[in-house]
Amino acid sequence: MSAFKTILVPTDFSDNALAAAEFALDLAQRFQARVVLLHVIHVPVSQIQEDAMILIERQNERRAESFQSLLALEQALHPRFPAVPVIKEVKQGFLADTIQEVVEMHQVDLIVMGTKGASGVGEVLVGSNTVRVMDTVDIPVFIIPNEYSPGKIQKIVFASDFEWEDADALADVVPLAQSYQSEIQVVHMTAAPQSSEEERLRWLKELAEKRFNFDQISYKLIPKQENNFDTIIQYLSDQHADLVVMNASGKNLLQRLFKGSLTHKMAYRTGIPFLVFHVKVPNKL
Repeated sequence: MSAFKTILVPTDFSDNALAAAEFALDLAQRFQARVVLLHVIHVPVSQIQEDAMILIERQNERRAESFQSLLALEQALHPRFPAVPVIKEVKQGFLADTIQEVVEMHQVDLIVMGTKGASGVGEVLVGSNTVRVMDTVDIPVFIIPNEYSPGKIQKIVFASDFEWEDADALADVVPLAQSYQSEIQVVHMTAAPQSSEEERLRWLKELAEKRFNFDQISYKLIPKQENNFDTIIQYLSDQHADLVVMNASGKNLLQRLFKGSLTHKMAYRTGIPFLVFHVKVPNKL
């Protein structure tokens, strides 16, 4: 993460999106990066059949209103983050496709997105749009729960599936840990610890040590429960973790955690930030 210079924040102007924007600007201030605030206008199919002039007029009105809302958001955050350059973009289209377009346009290194808070139970819902963005882009995605406030990352849990690129992701997480003075715990879930898994954990540690020098990091195997989701949720709760990090590839740990259709929503019950990296070529240790 030491190389990122541009952070993209899609926003729908909700309280949850505000939490994501606050986190992104805090991060940008720490790393002297810039922020792109993006609002995507989706035009329903029913409106496409309307009179062209009326449709264009409505679209122009919505674009103007959206830009004013982006401006108000920037002004609200400016007193706390005065040194962070902010770019404002209003686009029309489908969210995931438009985000990919803006990523390429502004050479974005990191996306910070909010989630939707579930009422009364302190849970966070990871919705289909968020999962679709994670599936579409090939850059890291930070998912921020509604109730999160910046500056509280003390313990980072990196859930490894023994990918070769885990060492690269860890190297990117270290500057974040250093900025927040955090510790990193690298864990792998296993039904029954075997010598082969212990050996692969040692290999991962050796690979990581060749990439960076950071002494606030530990490596361990954790007992797997009936499924991966319950295991990681329980561990995060027991350890009072402030951030969970994973690598995503076609059939690895992340897909198994978020299995099912992208149109389905699942409860991500920890209420802590979630950072997803992307494995370009799945390759196990």
